[in-house]
Amino acid sequence: MQTGAKLHLDEPVRVAGDTAAFAFHVSFAKPGMRVDVIDLFQFGEDGKVVSMKAFFGPTNMTGF
Repeated sequence: MQTGAKLHLDEPVRVAGDTAAFAFHVSFAKPGMRVDVIDLFQFGEDGKVVSMKAFFGPTNMTGF
């Protein structure tokens, strides 16, 4: 990515039925910049993504 962003998985992916949730953080080229995120994916019977939600806000961002 042009911003130097790198994604880091923080915990194992959790799967329940057709839904997967995982916590990760995004680090940037500038030291100390970080965003903590939880993503939630739902999959259809064909294995393709039906929906995706990302959960984060101002309290999950540091160094900006």
